Amino acid sequence: MGVASPGGTESVMPPPMPPSPPPGPTSTARRAGEVAAWISAITGIFGLLLGFYGLPAVVNSPTAGNAAPTATVTATVQVTATVTAPAAAPPPADGAPSPSGGAPTTGGGQSRINLPMNHVLDLMSDPVAVAPAEGSGHRGISYDYSTSLYPRSAKIILLDSGQQGAEAVCKAETRYSNYLKSSDVVQGSQICVITDKGVVGLLTVRALPGAAGSVSNFYAFDVTVWRGV
Repeated sequence: MGVASPGGTESVMPPPMPPSPPPGPTSTARRAGEVAAWISAITGIFGLLLGFYGLPAVVNSPTAGNAAPTATVTATVQVTATVTAPAAAPPPADGAPSPSGGAPTTGGGQSRINLPMNHVLDLMSDPVAVAPAEGSGHRGISYDYSTSLYPRSAKIILLDSGQQGAEAVCKAETRYSNYLKSSDVVQGSQICVITDKGVVGLLTVRALPGAAGSVSNFYAFDVTVWRGV
């Protein structure tokens, strides 16, 4: 665009200058931006690992820092028990057979009771006693005018040589005899006597009567008695 000059000539105005660009960021501002960019990148990587592996894997990884050590203590308790075994029962007196299935009462383990002719071995007595055969109320076994043994209000069983005399054995046997001759028994034979009152006796023969007129005209027994029912 022209402007008239005083001489009548038209002068031309110079075009306007474009605006200056804004000043660039300072070095401090650039450094702050770089730090922010690094922080943003690290945060993104941590978030990616957290989403992929989960929190325990990230926290417990070798780069997650040293965790506090955990100590496991195992305690062992030792218990000692003392068991006292019951005392063994003493053997029957004078070599009488050891009973099973019951214990003899006082007087039950008597040895070598002599039974003469016409007398009865009364198991109801405590201790066992020998009484005249003509009396009443006796329960056991009697030796009458012959050399035979007879039951008195009782049952008698001659055990076999291989049997072990005991209360349970006597109660289980049913081979009752009406009488036993001296020829039926020998020294060591065992005879069960079960009275009608439930008393059980085990007689072990120790001596036999001799021939007629012999001075040893008697039986001798070791006796074990069980009085329980």
